[in-house]
Amino acid sequence: SKTKEYLENTDYLKDLGFNINSKGFIIWNTALMLYTKGKTMLPKYTMQDLYKELAELYFVSPRNIENMMTTALKPAKENIQKEYNFNGKVTNKSFLNLYYMEGWKIWSYLVKKANITIQIV
Repeated sequence: SKTKEYLENTDYLKDLGFNINSKGFIIWNTALMLYTKGKTMLPKYTMQDLYKELAELYFVSPRNIENMMTTALKPAKENIQKEYNFNGKVTNKSFLNLYYMEGWKIWSYLVKKANITIQIV
């Protein structure tokens, strides 16, 4: 369900160190869901498409969306680099691509958090 996905994203973003007190934190939750849906449906889905879609949802400009997301992301940059073994510059786009391309990381995180052991037979 969308509510379950939203709550799982919230926990994941908190654990990565996103700024939970910024307006961008809530936007990131929505962005993760929209980006995954957008990339699945439209392979050429861009950051500008995402910012525009979020701006319409939150009644602000796309530029404002980008700034709020960047502010929320800043304190998590080092943790994102460690989590994804990523040595590049962490930006809104790079994090979304890491999240999208390595969706198994989220699944793995949730399995660990739930303390579930998976046995392959």
